[in-house]
Amino acid sequence: MGAPHGNTTIYRYFETFFTDPLKSACNAYPIRYHSLVMTRAARTDTLYRASVQRPSGREGECWTDELDCAEQYATADGARVWAAEADLSGVVWVEGYDHDEDHTPADDDEYRARHAAAGVTWIAYQDETEQGREMTCYRLVRDIELAAREVAPGSAGDDD
Repeated sequence: MGAPHGNTTIYRYFETFFTDPLKSACNAYPIRYHSLVMTRAARTDTLYRASVQRPSGREGECWTDELDCAEQYATADGARVWAAEADLSGVVWVEGYDHDEDHTPADDDEYRARHAAAGVTWIAYQDETEQGREMTCYRLVRDIELAAREVAPGSAGDDD
């Protein structure tokens, strides 16, 4: 699928080196990986999350920019849909989603920690709903302050 559609204006592919925080400074070695960074002027985007409780902006939370996808998730477990405005400038696109295993490198705690250590707040990747619909997932790699508000059920079809 590649990088998500929408308001992203510039895609820049780059190679990054991180130092493993588990090694001492004298034993540090670089970990090499490729990332696609989507850069754009700072601005906010509305993201949605299905959750029983109000989301708190904690590391590991997953959000989407597609309200109807969040509503699909909310149909399970009595969850509600929440919306929040988020600055997605500098979001890092992660390749490697495995549809068969429902796994992405972003599921790995250490992978997210390396991004957080590099100053990244959001990573994005191709994901799919439990019904198999493709979507973009935006995942927090560090705790941030988000003012989540509840979205009225069935509002995906509303014209804003």
